[in-house]
Amino acid sequence: MLDCINSLQNGADLLWIETEKPHIGQIGGMVNRIREVIPNAKLVYNNSPSFNWTLNFRQQVFDAMSGSGQGCVCL
Repeated sequence: MLDCINSLQNGADLLWIETEKPHIGQIGGMVNRIREVIPNAKLVYNNSPSFNWTLNFRQQVFDAMSGSGQGCVCL
């Protein structure tokens, strides 16, 4: 994360962010940490179709609901 912030502080116009898989919490955490130091940072996320966002997002929602004890209807 420090490399990202240092790059912005030393002339980078924007950051291209990639993660090993689409995880909303991980992506949001990265963005929030960067914006704490550089609020107007231009950030780009690689929303590659190879990630299969729909399946990963559904799994994250299912896991969160299951972990909180909320019921879940699976179709």
